[in-house]
Amino acid sequence: MTEIAQIFLAEQRGCSETAWFRSIHSFNFGNYQDPSRKPFGALKLWNDETLAAQKSLSLTVEEDITLVILPIVGGVELKYLGESNFVAAGQALSLCLNVGATYQITNLIPTNSLIFCRFG
Repeated sequence: MTEIAQIFLAEQRGCSETAWFRSIHSFNFGNYQDPSRKPFGALKLWNDETLAAQKSLSLTVEEDITLVILPIVGGVELKYLGESNFVAAGQALSLCLNVGATYQITNLIPTNSLIFCRFG
């Protein structure tokens, strides 16, 4: 059976937000749960995210995933297993993560928010 593609406008997507972080979800993620937003094949995560200047976010993986970080504006420092990688806008970083793995995303820019996509 062939699945029909569907476009979700911004107001049709889930959103999690704090004073310094915003995540807009295409699929079920965190507290956002919608029965119609199941994974699309192997793609289980597609979030557009904004992280305030000089803030960090630590995340723990809930299931095995190949994670891709794609900065749109600014650059992101990603720490995982004691290694640190800087990824600038226009670059991408891919990591294979196992359930329980923890990684940290940091916006090193002193004055601007970082905008990036996280998918896997």
